[in-house]
Amino acid sequence: MRTRNLLAMIVGASLAAAMLTGAASAATPSEAPSVSVKYADLDLSTDQGLHVLYRRIVAAAGEVCPQWLSNNIHSADQARACRKAAIARAVEQLNNPQLAEMAAKQPDHG
Repeated sequence: MRTRNLLAMIVGASLAAAMLTGAASAATPSEAPSVSVKYADLDLSTDQGLHVLYRRIVAAAGEVCPQWLSNNIHSADQARACRKAAIARAVEQLNNPQLAEMAAKQPDHG
């Protein structure tokens, strides 16, 4: 059985956060933080497995986004935007219609 991993690259979220702040330079793909979200132990054909995976994605976005953002007056808004974009990107990367449908029904974790 192959090991299933999701490499949640936060490039898009980092770039979006940089544009929100008007930053002169944005993180390049090699500089952008990322977290691997392992889910080989989950059965993605069940609601429970999908919910656990989604919670892992939310936690990974929370780990990555605050590390990249600077401390300024808008950092809380930037962190929320970064987490929201990171979660959306990770869900999209998985290309799992059931996860996408379930994620769309979740409260805004950004």
